[in-house]
Amino acid sequence: MKSYLDRRVAPLTAGLALLIVLSSGGCNGTETSSVAGPIRFSSGVDRLHSWLCGRFNSSAQAEGDSTFRSISLHGVPIWPDREDGRWLYVEEAASDALDRPSRQLAHRVRNDAQGGLISEVFGFPEGEVPPAGSWKDPNYFNSIDPALLIPREGCTLYLLTVTGSQPAFTGGTKGDGCASALNGADHATSEVRIDATSINTWDRGFDAKGTQVWGAESGPIEFVRLDNAG
Repeated sequence: MKSYLDRRVAPLTAGLALLIVLSSGGCNGTETSSVAGPIRFSSGVDRLHSWLCGRFNSSAQAEGDSTFRSISLHGVPIWPDREDGRWLYVEEAASDALDRPSRQLAHRVRNDAQGGLISEVFGFPEGEVPPAGSWKDPNYFNSIDPALLIPREGCTLYLLTVTGSQPAFTGGTKGDGCASALNGADHATSEVRIDATSINTWDRGFDAKGTQVWGAESGPIEFVRLDNAG
């Protein structure tokens, strides 16, 4: 099996994998395809959103493990005036190919109907995919109608809060409903851990028999924050 990043040629359907979900920050639901309408959310949503925003890369991991490449990850807040959650744009690319992103997604961080923390994942419609490097200009997204975003059904991330001396959020997708056709896959899964200084994401694809066909075998990509969290 090729290394994890060698297989990430096309955008993945999982959240950030995003990408990339979590109590107060400064980077400023049940799974649903609804994009509009006011939804109340907890302070945990703000902290998660803050920790997902920023500049990250995995160069330290790549230097110690040749099966991983150095990947750059950028998350920026978008549509701050919307009342249906905290939105961010996530762009991911190999550090030596920033002009060719492997992932460009919008995430909506909010509470589900039970008060839990979720991050819903949305793709951009054909012809509306942002230019590479759009994380540098969040105002660019004011030209995109959120109602036209494409929900990635089954790819929502469900997060739990870890308390103690090193607070964090952990969780991932549920079941096998996050569709993926990459390298003959039937579906994808994503596991994440997010704290104030790092984001770890483990995205994998499986065929209909449950055999892994893409993704790392040894563990998650380890993104280290390059700037200060809010």
